[in-house]
Amino acid sequence: MTLPITPPYTGLALFAEFSVPLGTPASQLYSGGPWVPAANTNVNNKLPITGLSFLGASHTAGGGTGLSAAISPSTVYVETAQKTVRSQSCVASLTGATGTVTGVWSLVSGDSSISISSTTSLSVTFVTSLPIHPDSKSATWQCLLTDSGTGKTGVATIDLTFEAF
Repeated sequence: MTLPITPPYTGLALFAEFSVPLGTPASQLYSGGPWVPAANTNVNNKLPITGLSFLGASHTAGGGTGLSAAISPSTVYVETAQKTVRSQSCVASLTGATGTVTGVWSLVSGDSSISISSTTSLSVTFVTSLPIHPDSKSATWQCLLTDSGTGKTGVATIDLTFEAF
């Protein structure tokens, strides 16, 4: 994916595009630096770095990181008459990794009562309770994946919706 050529875009989109771990200082997001390929000539190669300079920027410009983060499936929708609802298995992967891949999951937005089976496993399930019918809950979770071979990271997200009828 390439960042849009016109505003707006989110900081999360910027970090995901360049596989930057959350919490990385903005001062590290310069063209030719550890995260942004030098082929992104609109992005400053020294401070100050402005958000507008990232319009149209891409991790694949000039080769990128060579890593692609994904979660399969990318969307979960469960409709049920049960009070406790569990998703199918969801697997995070980092294509192009040269070493062992590890992951750390976190809730991005939505209902915090949707829990995860493990915050450090690549294969997870999500579960919640829907005691009142009809009812629905939704959330977006992300997995920050790290390749031990290169130290590079990737971020993938999954959207979840649980509905009781």
